[in-house]
Amino acid sequence: MFHDSIAVIGGDARQKWLARTLERHHLLSAVYAVPDYRPASSQIAVLDGPDQLSAYTCIAAPVPLARNAQVTMPPDAPPLSLALLVQILTAGQRIAGGNLPVAFVEQCRNKQIITHDYLQSEPLALGNAAITAEGMLAVLLECTPYTLQNTAVLLLGYGRCGLLLAQKLQALGSVVTICEIDPARRALARAQGFATLPPQALPTVLSDCELIVNTAPAPVLTADLIRHLPASAMLFDLASSPGGICQQAAEARDLFYRSCPGLPGSSAPQTAGELLAEDLLRFLGRGKPPGKDDGYAC
Repeated sequence: MFHDSIAVIGGDARQKWLARTLERHHLLSAVYAVPDYRPASSQIAVLDGPDQLSAYTCIAAPVPLARNAQVTMPPDAPPLSLALLVQILTAGQRIAGGNLPVAFVEQCRNKQIITHDYLQSEPLALGNAAITAEGMLAVLLECTPYTLQNTAVLLLGYGRCGLLLAQKLQALGSVVTICEIDPARRALARAQGFATLPPQALPTVLSDCELIVNTAPAPVLTADLIRHLPASAMLFDLASSPGGICQQAAEARDLFYRSCPGLPGSSAPQTAGELLAEDLLRFLGRGKPPGKDDGYAC
């Protein structure tokens, strides 16, 4: 039997769909400052303040958990610091969130609070990669003044998201070249039909690059490299700040630059929230929400 009482707090539209999924399967106990969400059942508590969170065995926190030591909350919600959240939580509670700060995890461990970082979950990472790749396609289709068919695309990074995005671009008829530092990933990309190059070869190709998408979570397209690009180049960065493309150098040259972190939450919040619910229940030893088929997570 499932005994955990779950409270969902803060965040963006993903949290609404996480809460809705849990409520639909009678697994939600409370919500606090979840944007655009009111429970359908009167059995679910709508908390007035964060101090009440100590009453629940599991807290489903946002992705990311915090920015600048403040829990990620909707604009109209009172601020909640990580320090206060740790103070509120009690021994034996569990908390799940994304990109948990090391200091926060250590403080929880000292209080015997169990933590779970969504971003360390391989099944969730694969599901989010699929959503991110689809969302990136939508951004490219919206922003580029030309069709993606027959367009040359330089894709930086061939991890989970890079692999799926390359396949989707190829399906649309784009001519994709992969820049990847890892030899094994370059070999995989070649085996899947893509031209490849290591980062040190970038200066030899950048003068002809019109469309570049970065998926690598590390600096790749530095200021020194950006000077090789044509004035018409369009740059898209999927990596979180500071990203893989030097934004300052791109803007100094007046190149088109767009940062696209957090696409799962903005392009497909329902699916992203449902994936969070599934991963949360795995963390709690509950498994999938009842009724989910095996093809749910990509």
